[in-house]
Amino acid sequence: MIGTVLLFWIMFLFIHHRYYWESKLPKGAKIPGNILISHRGLKCDAPENTIKAYLNATKNNFTWIEIDVLSTKDGVLVCSHNYDLERETEGRGDINKLSYHELDRQLIKDKHDKNLYHDIPTLSEVLRIIPDNIGLNIEIKTSSVFDFSASRALIKHYKLLCKRPFIITTFNPAVVIYFKVFFRNVPVGIILESYKYFWLTNWIHPHMLIPRADMLSSELFFYCKNKKLPILTWTVNNSNAISWCQNKQIIGIMTDLGK
Repeated sequence: MIGTVLLFWIMFLFIHHRYYWESKLPKGAKIPGNILISHRGLKCDAPENTIKAYLNATKNNFTWIEIDVLSTKDGVLVCSHNYDLERETEGRGDINKLSYHELDRQLIKDKHDKNLYHDIPTLSEVLRIIPDNIGLNIEIKTSSVFDFSASRALIKHYKLLCKRPFIITTFNPAVVIYFKVFFRNVPVGIILESYKYFWLTNWIHPHMLIPRADMLSSELFFYCKNKKLPILTWTVNNSNAISWCQNKQIIGIMTDLGK
């Protein structure tokens, strides 16, 4: 009898978790509101994910900036889209295999002056330099599914982050679970580039959904409306497409364009 009741409750919880959930933002969370988000900063005259690109965005009246962060071997968060330095910089090696002091940060070549190089900024520098009224969409990069190095390092900045609007986004579903279990007051969203892993949404219950722009459809809007799941999208670089997204009440539209 006890075994039957226990099995019933397990099945009930299983079905409820899968089918009858709704997104509920953490209390006090400050998320974007039907606005443009500068994708890795404004890159008209500066490389992406540099302090100059971020400041360009603020000067161009962006109130939110998307930045990429990943961790060095010794747990320092730096702003970069890729681990391998060869892809975007003049350096060599993988950032996650180097300590902060081993990392020669002044490696990003300027777009217009071949003799000028930009530093790979740390998150600490960004939080200190970018005004507190500017919201940050912080995308956590990981080297593997169970790589929580950047997530753990980010929490060390929590007090500074709370001075401004911010959200955490990631392609990694394990990172979403990490924040939802251990830091429930942090708003976190899952990024999708296709429908291949969309099914995970019903199990990890992110606070926000961040599909690639070509995934947007009436079916997706209907699903998110039923789940009370806010939508951000990336990366929209056409003015007509931006207007279409704004009419759909998407809370954040990442773009490489200036305002």
